[in-house]
Amino acid sequence: MLPKIYDIYIAQQRFDSIVVGWKPAGTSIDIAAATLTIQRSYVQNDGFETIATLPLSSMVYIDTTINKQQKWLNIYYKLIVSNTTSSHTYGPELLDARADLVDRQITKNINRYLQNNGSAPCLIYQQAYGSEVSRCPKCWDKETQQVIYSNCTVCAGTSYVGTTKGYYHPILTLVDIKPSPATNQIEDTAQAPNQTEARMANYPILRPNDIIRQINDGVLWTVTGITRQIKTRAVVSQDPIYLRQIKPGDIEFTLPVPTTIVPILRRMRARTEKILIHNSSGTAQFLEVFV
Repeated sequence: MLPKIYDIYIAQQRFDSIVVGWKPAGTSIDIAAATLTIQRSYVQNDGFETIATLPLSSMVYIDTTINKQQKWLNIYYKLIVSNTTSSHTYGPELLDARADLVDRQITKNINRYLQNNGSAPCLIYQQAYGSEVSRCPKCWDKETQQVIYSNCTVCAGTSYVGTTKGYYHPILTLVDIKPSPATNQIEDTAQAPNQTEARMANYPILRPNDIIRQINDGVLWTVTGITRQIKTRAVVSQDPIYLRQIKPGDIEFTLPVPTTIVPILRRMRARTEKILIHNSSGTAQFLEVFV
């Protein structure tokens, strides 16, 4: 039998560390035979790496290796209890952000709104973050701790090498994007980019510089600002989200569309959507997704 844990809590008092706490359930199962593995990522769905393995009975772990430079980073933890025969994963858990019943009901209503108001399915690419071994070998200068040039074809200008050119695996969800104003402008490289606003639910939690791709119409947006709606501690929605359209030819257009996609949120009357996959390598094809 595998011991269980409860009351998982993530908290922070000092700038340079985050404390992960838990309690083993009081049973007759011997907890000395079990170990706890702690994994960390900066997004909810991808990129988890093991940062510690310790006895289940220790009940606390201090993470001092977090990225402390980016204030917009959300840090997620998974706790894996295992013994010689089995394992069980808890999480991902976010710093001090547990949702209560009212929080969950608000988010449920927002999801229902997005499912019924004609929100468009979009792919969301979130920048990868990690240890120094994940820095881009082509554009990151270790001496100056800076990106040498922005249009890097390896990491798409992020300076980190993730699963998808400096980004984690993209998420398909519904985003309510307002139409940008139609103005008559001279088409040159110095023109002001289109800007607009959007709204979406609380998954995934966006950060500045995340990329939103409207499927099949060749339009990409970069996130310039987010207003997170919080009732108590948990994020219940993101509204407004400020977007700036990415100009054709920018390096973000090289971000590939994956060949396997599972939607996080589907329309209330979901239908088969043919998503075009036209990456720089390989032939063009359509992926059928029920969304």
